[in-house]
Amino acid sequence: MENDINRILATHCAPVLYKLKPASLVSGKLLNGEIERNLLEIYEVSIRIVNNKPNPLLLLYNKELLKISLANKKATTYLAVLGYPTNENIESKIDFLCKRFSQSDEFPHEIGFFLGYPPDDVIGFITSKEDYKMSGLWKVYGDTEVASSLFAKYEQCRQVLMEYIGSGGNIFNDSLPALSY
Repeated sequence: MENDINRILATHCAPVLYKLKPASLVSGKLLNGEIERNLLEIYEVSIRIVNNKPNPLLLLYNKELLKISLANKKATTYLAVLGYPTNENIESKIDFLCKRFSQSDEFPHEIGFFLGYPPDDVIGFITSKEDYKMSGLWKVYGDTEVASSLFAKYEQCRQVLMEYIGSGGNIFNDSLPALSY
């Protein structure tokens, strides 16, 4: 079970654990109170269930990085138009995101702001899904060089952690292996 959790976190949350990305989404019920405490204590990562239908969708996030991501002027303006609180309280914004999930059958694509995607890419996806410049971990509507660099960094995080776990490492007992970029 612990190895499964290590693999899930390495696959879906490596850039968050390395503090390169503010948040990631994980589907499922594999996380428990002890794991949540360890993530917060070791990596400063908090967990919220943002949607519970049909299965839990968990937002794993670093509060400080998320605060920076959501403070972006374009993100703040767009979220305010959707009704998000305009204060700096991250938890109130996550509460509103949860509300958006519960009030609609459609996926709230503004979650890209929470996940640290460049604002131009989030807004581009919401307003014109077809006119993207490239596709990777998300569809890119803005700066392709910035996106390519992020894609490479995030993939390196994932690969390094997967190799580490594959060789017997445990993200809860050991420090993360260094990245080389």
